[in-house]
Amino acid sequence: MDYIINMLAKPETVTTTQTGVSSPDAAVELYIKNSLVCFSSLRINGGLKEMKLLLFINWDMSVEWRAAFEKEGVELIYLPFGKYAIGSSFAWGIVQYRYDVMEYLSEHLDDMDRILMLDTDIYCAGSLRPLFEEMDDRLLLYDVQHSCDNPERKVILDNLEKIYGERRYFTHWGGEFTGCRVKTLRRLFEGCRKVMADSAKVSDLVNFNDEHITSAAADRDEELKAAPANAYVCRFWTIRNFYLSGTNYRFNRVVLWHMPAEKKRTMLWLYDHYIKNGSYPSDEKVARIMGLPKAAPRESIARYVSALKYRKVH
Repeated sequence: MDYIINMLAKPETVTTTQTGVSSPDAAVELYIKNSLVCFSSLRINGGLKEMKLLLFINWDMSVEWRAAFEKEGVELIYLPFGKYAIGSSFAWGIVQYRYDVMEYLSEHLDDMDRILMLDTDIYCAGSLRPLFEEMDDRLLLYDVQHSCDNPERKVILDNLEKIYGERRYFTHWGGEFTGCRVKTLRRLFEGCRKVMADSAKVSDLVNFNDEHITSAAADRDEELKAAPANAYVCRFWTIRNFYLSGTNYRFNRVVLWHMPAEKKRTMLWLYDHYIKNGSYPSDEKVARIMGLPKAAPRESIARYVSALKYRKVH
């Protein structure tokens, strides 16, 4: 069986500014709406005839929201958060919920089941059948593609050098995507659990989070065969001071669009559109709402000038 999973733990306080909200209730409502977009777009556009959609939560969701998810065919699973918490001093500590979920999946699903764990702020724009075929014999993760002097990756390398006393240059895998068979997930989870246990012995780690843990676990177990999922998923950054995107929503097309800066904008616009129409607009319109570059071939200035000169001569 194929499973697609979102996980959403309600924090006691909001320690991040990315969502633009200041209360746990407001943050949870925002992520709930994002998750509904994620699941409904998977159901409509994902192209998988047989799949189970699971949403893990750690609080008693309202009857109205439960009904909305059940309408999309989503099974809600209550699972407490905290067994693998790393402390409130880290801004993204709440995302450690993924390890509670990994443990649950490892214990309750069969070896050959295939799972895809996604962040809630992801929109599905196309078929996932090729993606699930590729995760048959390997672990697929999202390669953030940071060089070793990128500040975010450097912090990861520094932290793991503190933990293990050696400098290793390994891939910085993002936390928004994990795809594999359950037997592989078990192995990854055991590796993550060991990294977490080893990290508890070090007191001066910087911004230690799930991406540090999963990246280190994948690096330290070569049998995991971690491979980039970048042919299927892309993290589009659309904020003013860090704009990083491209035309791969159309050319060299990816089908899972991660929108970390669009939780309160495009994802909510998609939510409102879906509630009103029961469907989603064209890829081009969604890309335009996100502010992605126009996917239209363009002649370079040099070629244009060269062509003008050629016409004058001839």
